[in-house]
Amino acid sequence: MKITKVLKHGNPRWRVNDPNGPDGKRQRKFFDSREAAETFIKERTKDTKAFGVHFTTISPNQRAGIAYQLQRLNTLGWTLAAAVDFVEKRGAEATIPEVPLGTVADEFLAAKNSSGLRPRYLKTLRASTVTTAAVSPSSVVNSTSYAAPSR
Repeated sequence: MKITKVLKHGNPRWRVNDPNGPDGKRQRKFFDSREAAETFIKERTKDTKAFGVHFTTISPNQRAGIAYQLQRLNTLGWTLAAAVDFVEKRGAEATIPEVPLGTVADEFLAAKNSSGLRPRYLKTLRASTVTTAAVSPSSVVNSTSYAAPSR
């Protein structure tokens, strides 16, 4: 990081160019004094040495999110390592309700019908949806899939 004296809006300022700012982008910070700029560089360098470049490029909002989630784990009596171990062993399976394809098609058409679309579009949409649902109306939708239903 480099400290440069610049004029900003007619006032002398000290600019620090940080090549590894938040989100991995270059960051320019301006300070009223050279001492404040040097203090920033020392703290930033200390963080980089202690935690690595990846941690220092995390934005303040992401750091706050991480701290909040760690606090939540702490109140539950968990550590981050224990939570990761739990997910690795048991998987991160979300429980998705199983809904018949015919029900999903009916709800979809009702939502489109109530949104005020043109009648011709609704007729075409209904025809393709009913055809798809007719192939296997009792098949269950339990995950997002772009594959055609099995026959």
